[in-house]
Amino acid sequence: PMHTLDLNVMANTLMLKLLVPGMVERRRGAVLVVSSVAGEVPNPGAAVYAASKAYLTSLGQALHCELAPHLVSVTTLVPGPVSSTQFAASAG
Repeated sequence: PMHTLDLNVMANTLMLKLLVPGMVERRRGAVLVVSSVAGEVPNPGAAVYAASKAYLTSLGQALHCELAPHLVSVTTLVPGPVSSTQFAASAG
């Protein structure tokens, strides 16, 4: 569970903290936050993962509103399940 929080919460938050101020200063930039539909519903057996994705969705939506006046675009991608065979086929 801690690895999941480090990857999905801490790493994303720290990257944004490092990169967004420069975008705001330049009044130009774009951010893509990658979440998951898993964060939209309770997920027994994967509660920490689901909670970390809910955090990313909420963070992306809040930043979208906060950064718009600074001309920084924030998009949150919330994909649904993809089978490993679909991924392998599209990845080549």
